[in-house]
Amino acid sequence: IALGEPMLVGFLVSPDGRATNIIITLHPPADAPDALMEAVQAARREIAAFQAENPDAALALVGDAVLDTALREVSEHDTASLSPVMLAVVILGLWAFFGSLSPALATTAILLLTVLASLGVMGWVGIPVMSATAALPVVVLTISVADAVHLVASMRAMLARLTKREAIVESMGVNLAPVLITSLTTAAGFLSLNFSDAPPYRDLGNLAAIGALLALLFTLGLLPILLDLLPPPRYRPQAESHWLTARLPTAIAGRPLAITLVIAAVAATGAALLPRLQINDKFVNYFSPDVPFHRDAAFVSEHLPGLYFLEFSVPAAGEGGVNDPAYLEKLEEFATFLRAQPGVTHVAALTDIMKRLNRNMHGDDPAWHRLPDSRAAAAQYLLLYEMSLPFGRELTNRIDVAKSASRVTVVMDDISTAAMQDLERRAEAWLARNFTAADGTGLAIIFAHLTERTLKSMAWGTLAALALIAGCLMLALRSLPLSLLSLLVNCVPILIVFGAWAIWPGEIGLYAAAVGAIALGLIVDFAVHLLVKYQRARAEGADAAEAVAYTYRLVGPALVITAGVLIFGFSTLLFADFAINARLGLMTALVIAAAFVVDMLLLPALLILFDGKRELPRHEIQPAA
Repeated sequence: IALGEPMLVGFLVSPDGRATNIIITLHPPADAPDALMEAVQAARREIAAFQAENPDAALALVGDAVLDTALREVSEHDTASLSPVMLAVVILGLWAFFGSLSPALATTAILLLTVLASLGVMGWVGIPVMSATAALPVVVLTISVADAVHLVASMRAMLARLTKREAIVESMGVNLAPVLITSLTTAAGFLSLNFSDAPPYRDLGNLAAIGALLALLFTLGLLPILLDLLPPPRYRPQAESHWLTARLPTAIAGRPLAITLVIAAVAATGAALLPRLQINDKFVNYFSPDVPFHRDAAFVSEHLPGLYFLEFSVPAAGEGGVNDPAYLEKLEEFATFLRAQPGVTHVAALTDIMKRLNRNMHGDDPAWHRLPDSRAAAAQYLLLYEMSLPFGRELTNRIDVAKSASRVTVVMDDISTAAMQDLERRAEAWLARNFTAADGTGLAIIFAHLTERTLKSMAWGTLAALALIAGCLMLALRSLPLSLLSLLVNCVPILIVFGAWAIWPGEIGLYAAAVGAIALGLIVDFAVHLLVKYQRARAEGADAAEAVAYTYRLVGPALVITAGVLIFGFSTLLFADFAINARLGLMTALVIAAAFVVDMLLLPALLILFDGKRELPRHEIQPAA
């Protein structure tokens, strides 16, 4: 009987009869923020008890309330699990790089203070721990390493000729401007997230920007004191044959044009591939496969298609208008149109109830499975039907109290968000042409539009970040050509990574909107440290090739450890249960890795090609001017 009822098949009963839906409608009190979570937990207890008695039965729990609960749970889990792992690895990495425990401990103290202060600001202003802001400790921990590493690395190098306190003072003098500028560019990149239409990402951007400024404060105000109090690190001279300080600058100086052409070709290929990227951001994929909500959603999609809903409230002509035969005829045409669309597994409309009631009132004769001929008959059928329903099972989930509008529910298969948007546009266009204007809604379509709008708005956010970063670079470099060159070079890694992403996996989601602005604010740091030291060498009279070699000797090792910490830090997010943060971390780590390669190859090659033509008075370059 159930499989022969169109109102049930594909909605409450699977076509093969092996699965059924139990739909629970919740009405949580407005003053009880934990009501949905408590309801989900109660449902989980019921499921556990049922499966204990019926081990052969499989139950899956999905829905908006479960989604809300899962988002809270993964946020708490990611915050508690990722930060300690990241902190432990940073401490070990710094210890290995510095070759001494004291600078590693001093740097770790700065990192911990920065993270705790950032979380304190988060609590003070009342921002809750959510899916996006759960990544804050890892992000702040990662971005706050760079400044401290440059300060300690320079001090360690100067210990060959200076006392510890003199080395600290001179390291502060050498690094003050680049550290200040890189902190401002990092903050500018994160502040551009305020252009996002997703409030959690705006919160993450503001908090991370505050974290970058707090890291600057602690690095300049406290780290020198800690370094002075603790035993000095051991000085380890760099061998001139080292690949970074000797071989790489020589190789770049010998082939600057070839390096420039190869990287330009790769960047052009990445830009050409960008149109292939498709938006696909279904909320089920917001979680890693290990999260129960993801597993249950996959089970439901396989056995009872219809995890995604599109809803329409179709108005009628005044009170009681849903009983008008003309309205019902048009509504039936709309339902027929929807059922013919690709990706639609079921359509529930008031006309299904009307046709079944008409058949029931005529002895269940299949010939009467059609809409009533008169408004009076339709009204009587509905009244009789509502009077026969148990208490609490009235038709208010399908028609409004005044009977002036009815609800049409479209159940969609596991289709892409782009296909959902196309279906919504076609349905709205059909209504506007043939019936009455009505907009589609539903959780799935809300997320689809949110991703699209956020990507568009963050295009402006990235431009704003570029403008802010350009201003910071002008302050640091006092050279318009070098500032523009730095911006151009640091746009190349973004093009390369997004182009590679277009090949595989070929789809982007909400996370991609933030990558460009965040990565740009971070990767400019490499260029700032390189260009500031390069300018210093050129001012001492070195030619472009000598200035590049001097720059690599002075900041090369620090840039390697900074890039490594940034890459690993954002890669740590891969283990997040919130998949958007995982993909954001992966994409940002790839951009940082590409930026390190591009800045270490393309930037010096361009300097040798174009800035090398300037003739400057020559004299010996001091190890630290």
